Amino acid sequence: MLPLLSNGDTNPLFDANLPFKDETISNNVIERFNFDWNINKALRLKASFYINYGDSNSSSYRSPFSSSYTLKQILDEGYGYLPVDKRGEMSKNDSKSLDVSSNVVLNYNKQIGNHTLFFGLGGELEYRKYDGYGFSVQGFPNDKFQDVAFAMQYKEGSKPYSSSSKSKSVGVFLNGNYIYNDKYFADLSIRYDGSSKFGADNKFAAFWSVGGGWNIHKENFFSNGFLEELKLRYNYGVTGNQEFSAHQAITTYAYRTDLLYDNTISATLKAYGNPNLKWQEQKSHNLGLDFVLKEGRIRTSLNYYQKRTTGMLADITVAPSLGFPSGTYKANLGEIENIGYEANINAVLIRNQEKDLEWGIGLQLAHNESKILKISDALKTINDANNAAKKVPGLVYEEGESLTTIKAVKSLGIDPATGEELFLKKDGQTITRIWDAEDKIIGGNSEPVLFGNISNNLYYKSWNLNMVFTYSLGGDIYNQTVVDKIENLNPNFNGDKRALTNRWKKPGDETSYKAINTSDKTFISTRFIQNQNILQLSNLSLSYQFDSKKLSKYRIDALRLSFYANDLFRLSNVEVERGTDYPFARSFGFGLNVRF
Repeated sequence: MLPLLSNGDTNPLFDANLPFKDETISNNVIERFNFDWNINKALRLKASFYINYGDSNSSSYRSPFSSSYTLKQILDEGYGYLPVDKRGEMSKNDSKSLDVSSNVVLNYNKQIGNHTLFFGLGGELEYRKYDGYGFSVQGFPNDKFQDVAFAMQYKEGSKPYSSSSKSKSVGVFLNGNYIYNDKYFADLSIRYDGSSKFGADNKFAAFWSVGGGWNIHKENFFSNGFLEELKLRYNYGVTGNQEFSAHQAITTYAYRTDLLYDNTISATLKAYGNPNLKWQEQKSHNLGLDFVLKEGRIRTSLNYYQKRTTGMLADITVAPSLGFPSGTYKANLGEIENIGYEANINAVLIRNQEKDLEWGIGLQLAHNESKILKISDALKTINDANNAAKKVPGLVYEEGESLTTIKAVKSLGIDPATGEELFLKKDGQTITRIWDAEDKIIGGNSEPVLFGNISNNLYYKSWNLNMVFTYSLGGDIYNQTVVDKIENLNPNFNGDKRALTNRWKKPGDETSYKAINTSDKTFISTRFIQNQNILQLSNLSLSYQFDSKKLSKYRIDALRLSFYANDLFRLSNVEVERGTDYPFARSFGFGLNVRF
């Protein structure tokens, strides 16, 4: 078997028989400490401490005889290799992480006649640290020497690297709850949080929420019919977000040992910091209704919400000429509104205690609509770049539009006479054969009309089966698979059979795809926007609980066997490739739980 095929392409079967390694070993030590003191009947002090220490080591190796090191041109003897110091690679990466958090809460709970009072006063601390380093080497004489010590040099264009990050946060809070006669509820929460991730003048922010509820079924006028419980509730709150990496607000530099100036190590810009970076805030209204039918066989929760996000956090892409190594920096970008509803229904269809059988299902339905209310000047710069995109639709943020719109040039299909694509100009009247990014319109919306999950839970004697299906209905997708595998197909790689069977070949052909003999690239058009419906079995678990009485003679308190799997199947009316750009994993596992 040779590393090159007859046409000069690399031979994957040859590589499959060579030594190869790509492994990661991770260890985590997790410890939790909880303290709970009932000072008296009304006062209770609770404290917790959590620590998670992680250590990860990864290593990869590629044989020097891999076909990826063959010369591009085919020699007289069939093939040739690059010089030995350019063949064979090994990478080593090590990292350590530490997460520490603690909180202390003092709770007061008192029942006075028909009045119930609850207050909680507490504080939280969090510390996170990460350190990592690694290197890549190349130049291995042969497969017998698979140790880093046998490498001839560092990989061309690389050198050892290291990185570290550190963040701290602190918060104090006060919670209050009042209940009158088990009918009326009132809640209040106030927080004051600080984080090292934000700019010097914006590290701290205050958040709060207020809400109320009414147990209608407790009222005398409530008719005790098929409804067992009925509750109306409302709350309004302001929350924050700091879910991004540390040091985004600080401009950092990297020491360059490869760039010496007068025998002194130089420093270059590593990342641009935004000192004005502040907390992202979300103001939320939520109106809900909960009801339960007799014996709790059906439980339903309905919610309507309106959320307004200000100071939206996003990455800003800048021109390479500005000298930003990563080409991006973090900033607050405008204001977004989300309005939607949710419904959760849980029902017990079968409950037979004599046969020890119970079957329950759950249905979640959700609908969401987003609207951009305000954008910053920096976001307008992103719009200009994304709107000019030709091959993959980029997000274009326009005030008054949805956050998930798909913009493309309006396509009128393939001209049966010529096999060329016809486009409609933005004026809605002019037909042209020339693609122009300025003609992009809203062609679809990736936000589903309805989405959620369906769960099934079946208990029978000692068996338990749980399945969770997820679904998405009515959302649009730009089918990049069709574009890349049919009209923009590279003949050297795998393609869709429709590239040969369904493309235009002669005048009069009515087809969805351009002429087979054209070399013109296909750019973004509404022809590839499709409405998508998906049903997916996301999770499945099956367990068996052994009889504890029979286990007692073996001094075993409990024994349970379990099996679980995820992503077992996926049904969709739109065929797309999965796992080529962003991987997905179908995993299976078995578990054994023993308690002595």
